[in-house]
Amino acid sequence: MSLKESMKTNNLSLRTAIIGAGPAAFFCADYLLRFSRPCSVALFERRPYPFGLVRDAVAPDKPNIRAAAHAFTRTAQHPGFAFFGNVCVGRDLALQDLKKYYHAIIVATGASSPRIPEIQGGSLAGSEDAVSLAGWYNGRPDCAVLKPNLACTSVIIIGAGNAALDIARILATPAAELEHTDISGAAWELLRDSHVTDIHIVARRGPYDVCFAPQELELLSRVPGCGIELHAAPERLEPPATDAAADRMRKAYAVAAASQGRARRVHLHFDMNPVALLGEDKVKGVLFEKPADEFVHIACGMAVHSIGQTACPVAGLPFEEGGNRIPNVGGRVVKEETIIPGFYVAGAVKRGANSVIGANKPDCLETVRSILDDRDRLLETPLDEGDGFLLSLRERGVRVVTFQDWLQIDAWERSRGELKGKPRDRLLSLEAMVAVLDRR
Repeated sequence: MSLKESMKTNNLSLRTAIIGAGPAAFFCADYLLRFSRPCSVALFERRPYPFGLVRDAVAPDKPNIRAAAHAFTRTAQHPGFAFFGNVCVGRDLALQDLKKYYHAIIVATGASSPRIPEIQGGSLAGSEDAVSLAGWYNGRPDCAVLKPNLACTSVIIIGAGNAALDIARILATPAAELEHTDISGAAWELLRDSHVTDIHIVARRGPYDVCFAPQELELLSRVPGCGIELHAAPERLEPPATDAAADRMRKAYAVAAASQGRARRVHLHFDMNPVALLGEDKVKGVLFEKPADEFVHIACGMAVHSIGQTACPVAGLPFEEGGNRIPNVGGRVVKEETIIPGFYVAGAVKRGANSVIGANKPDCLETVRSILDDRDRLLETPLDEGDGFLLSLRERGVRVVTFQDWLQIDAWERSRGELKGKPRDRLLSLEAMVAVLDRR
C-alpha cells in the first residue's frame, strides 16, 4: 500500500502508542500523523521531558544539532499528538495494559545505557562512562549530581568514537567558551575549576579504523589553547587506500597535527587495548597492551569508558542480547520468527544500538510503512475507550507531564537562561520541574 493510499481505505482512527520520545519516536509520529490519517499518536517517556538524546547527549557547544527539537515541537502541535512524560512503561504501566488502549505500539527507546567492559579495576572511584558524563554536563536529572574528578591533571578516554571526542572537547574547552551555552550550571562550575591539562583518547585499532568522523576531529582541533598530539608513526597516518573517505580522514589528521596550544593537550593513541585500571581505592592510571606484547602505562585520575551504548529489553517483548536489539522484520516485532501482532520497533533498538543516528529516518519510515500495510487488520482489534490508564497512574502517585507542561518548563528554563546570557538554564531534577508546574 502506498502512503497516499493508506489515507483513503479505512476511516476509523488508528491509535498508536510510542514508547520513547527521542528522534526515532518523533520521526515515527510525524510519518504516522501525515500518512495514516485519521490517527492519533501518544508518546510515553520515562523522563519528564521529550527529545531524548537531543537534550541529554548532544554536547552543549553544538546548538545546530539541538535545533532538531524545533521540528519535533512542530510535530507535537498536531491535534492528534499526545505526550505522557515521567511515565516508565514496564514500571508505572504494564505493556499489556497499554495495549488495551492502542491498536499499535512502537518501541523506540533507543540505546541509552553505557556499554561497560569487564576490566580489572573497573569499579574504582574515578572510573566513569561517556553516557553518564554527557548526562552530567547536559543536566540529566540522574547524572546532574555527578562530580567527576577534574582535580587531576590527566584523563584517559577509552574508545575513539564521536562520543569520545565530545567528552575530550568539553574537557579541553576553556570554561569561558562554554559559559553562554546551555551546559548545566553545576557542570560548568566544576569545569571552570578543572586542573586537567592532558586528555588521552585511546583507540584499540589504527588511525583509519576509528569510529569518529573526520569533522569531529577538526572541531576538536579548533578548541582555543589546545594542541593535539598524534601518537603514531608518520607512515601510519598515511591512508591505506585511496578512496575519498580515507583521504578525508587524512586531511583531518593533518589539521589536528597543525593545531597549536599548550594550555591543554589532547593525545590520540592507536592500537592499544586496555588491560586494567590501576589504583587501590581510586583510579591512578590505566595499563594498555600494544601489538607484540608490549605494555604501556598512562597515569590519570579519571578513566572514561566510551565504547558504545546498549539498548534495554522491554518487559513482555523478546530481546537479542547478541544483536543488542528487539528482533524484527521490517519493524514488526518477531519471536522465534513469528510476528507478534500490534508490536513494532524503530530506531537504535530496532537496528542494534551501535548503529548511526542518521539511519533513523529511513528506518522509521520502514516501520511506519509496515503499520500502514497492517492498518486494516490492526483496526479490527477492540480497544478500551478513553485514557483509563491515566487514572491508574494517578492512583500510583505518578505525576504525568504533558507536552503543554513541558512547554511551561521550557519557557521557565529559557527565561532563567536569558538572565545569565544563556539559551536556557536547565532544571536538574523532577522536583524542580514539578515545582515550576505547581506555580500555575
